[in-house]
Amino acid sequence: MNFQLLKEFESLCSNICENKIGQLISDDCIEICGNSDELLAMTAIVHGNEPGGILFFNRLLNAVLTQKIIPKYRVRLILGNREAFLENKRSLNRDLNRCFSDIIIDQASVYEWKKAIAIKDQVKNAKYLIDIHQTQDATETDFFIFPKAKKNIVLAHALNMDSPIVLHDLEFSKDGDTVDTWASKQGIAAITYEMGEKSFDEAQTDKLFKGVLEFLFSSNIDVNVDEDFLTWGQTVMNSPSIELKSGLQNFSQIKKGDIIASINDSDANTDTIVAECDGYVLFPKYGQQAKSSSELCRVLKKV
Repeated sequence: MNFQLLKEFESLCSNICENKIGQLISDDCIEICGNSDELLAMTAIVHGNEPGGILFFNRLLNAVLTQKIIPKYRVRLILGNREAFLENKRSLNRDLNRCFSDIIIDQASVYEWKKAIAIKDQVKNAKYLIDIHQTQDATETDFFIFPKAKKNIVLAHALNMDSPIVLHDLEFSKDGDTVDTWASKQGIAAITYEMGEKSFDEAQTDKLFKGVLEFLFSSNIDVNVDEDFLTWGQTVMNSPSIELKSGLQNFSQIKKGDIIASINDSDANTDTIVAECDGYVLFPKYGQQAKSSSELCRVLKKV
């Protein structure tokens, strides 16, 4: 299925170029012509086991070809971790979405670091960036997550999707910068959209497709700065002695005092970690995913 989606993307890119309504920037990057020089960059399959982004890309390219639509911005569609996508793996050696720091942390993950450098070059002149993801596990809802900045909030609202918004500071992860964090540091309006749990469900593209089309053709942007946003209330760090409570999923609602993890010491004594606030669980990690991360989960609170 992944191979077929990639071949469809390549075929659509060829048709875009043949119809002279876009150009290839690289094998993994197509730019659609727009009515202005301003650039909207979109990234997909930064995690190779999240096919929703390339499903969306193919749908957008089809619409451009069949409806002959000319967006108000140039639109650059960028594939992230192609090799991991073909193997249906989140990453090969290192999480590509932690490779956007300026310093190479480890030399073993040469492929991911080179991809991050290429993506930076393709995004650096953009006015806007939308990074498309799917969650690794079940989620109660789709949601936005991005660094706290007015221009980022404006971009999310311009899509008019009525999805929860999670804000964080520029130090999102100790493991390295994400693409939207790096872009925000460059002054680009940059957001990440989590479509839903990873799958080939084309229905997940509906909301984003409608939102992006509205953004590309609407002249009005309405920003409600008084709405409730979400941000970190608590982070449960990883440790060999800590085990996350089973059954948690993205946007599971929890109350202050609820048990979210257990601590087992070498003497077989057990203690618990409880929620420090009312809110929602985000990015709970179990099994192999937990072993490769510095965090087990976050708890979101309203701000």
